Amino acid sequence: MNIACEDYEVGSAFDELIAPDGAPRPLARGLCDFIAGLGTEELLGRVA
Repeated sequence: MNIACEDYEVGSAFDELIAPDGAPRPLARGLCDFIAGLGTEELLGRVA
């Protein structure tokens, strides 16, 4: 599953996961890669 964060805007807030350029921050890269590797059905099945 492709997760596009390029259009994600946080405004003046600090986001611990996504950098201002839309890329995952270094410590979040593993988590983002894991989530991106899930299929749509698997990801939707994990939504609470």
